[in-house]
Amino acid sequence: MRGIAAVFVCLHHGWLTIWPETEGVSAPGLWHPLTICLRYGHFAVTFFIVLSGYVLALQVVRFDNTLKGGPWEFYKRRAKRIIPPYWCALVLSLIIDHFIRYPSHTIYDTLLPVTNKGIATHALMIHNVWSDTRQNINAPMWSVALEFQIYLTFPLMVWMAKRFGWLKCLGVVSLIAVPIYFAIRHSQYNYLMPMYYVFFAMGAVSVAATNDSTLTRLRDLPWRAVIGVCSIAFLALLWKLGAHIYGAYVVPEVIFAVIAAAMLLVLAKNSGGWFVRALSWKPLRWLGAFSYSLYLIHVPVQQFIWQTICDPLNTTPQVKFLVLEIVGTSIIVGMAFLFHVAFEKPFMSTRQKLAEPKL
Repeated sequence: MRGIAAVFVCLHHGWLTIWPETEGVSAPGLWHPLTICLRYGHFAVTFFIVLSGYVLALQVVRFDNTLKGGPWEFYKRRAKRIIPPYWCALVLSLIIDHFIRYPSHTIYDTLLPVTNKGIATHALMIHNVWSDTRQNINAPMWSVALEFQIYLTFPLMVWMAKRFGWLKCLGVVSLIAVPIYFAIRHSQYNYLMPMYYVFFAMGAVSVAATNDSTLTRLRDLPWRAVIGVCSIAFLALLWKLGAHIYGAYVVPEVIFAVIAAAMLLVLAKNSGGWFVRALSWKPLRWLGAFSYSLYLIHVPVQQFIWQTICDPLNTTPQVKFLVLEIVGTSIIVGMAFLFHVAFEKPFMSTRQKLAEPKL
């Protein structure tokens, strides 16, 4: 799932490179309806957050809502897993940014020029706090910083879940996050994204519902029907908002987070089903193993490919789009795998390395 979501984000940014809707440029003719799904790459981030809550809570719930090794061991494990590849990707991004033509008259111009404040805040993983640094250097990195900030609160969530259960923990997180969201949504601090803490907790509740006997009623709700109804509402909202989605993410994000959490719950209950078997296909699991590296490096590499391969072509934007999405994405996946081997895999645990499939 992580691999599919990471590739979708990559395709989304390629689409925005050719047809930056945020700048008023749209795909022409039939290309618009044929490629319109690529407008919605932001929802992959929502899915990443829900899935992250699910995965981290999985071991916690199995150990009776106990954080193995305590908070400090958890922080050390997460820091070792997340920060070194992130720093390496930051250095790579700065090197590539040095060779990017500016202005490029693409969406990438919103990332440049690189600033000292941008470098410092990215290194500290706090660049999402300020509006002038969150998109600097490498745009997707704002969500990595945010996810790491959510990790800092996870031991507190586990403490609440141990005493009151994950459902009440979700309620407390929501009571704190929702007012903060409304307080900062029009300020420079809106990329602190308090609602993502709720989405993270929703992923944890999905785990609890399939493993905790006290949540039988929650587990036995008609979740397939919930997914169906929410999906209809979600698609209707996307159709109504159109390109205005960029200024109105939160409501569709909440609906999509419910769909994602419900889907994880259904898949956990039907682990032998055809969909789970399809997701367990070895090439997809291989892709998922280095999805973090793919997410980290795809934007600067993609822009370099556009500048050196696609833009010089004396052809239509449609052909450039196909070249960037097919050839460019293939190159990016290959480079992400090499980056993973060099800069991510050395910091993985032995268990994670053994679980990594080989093609």
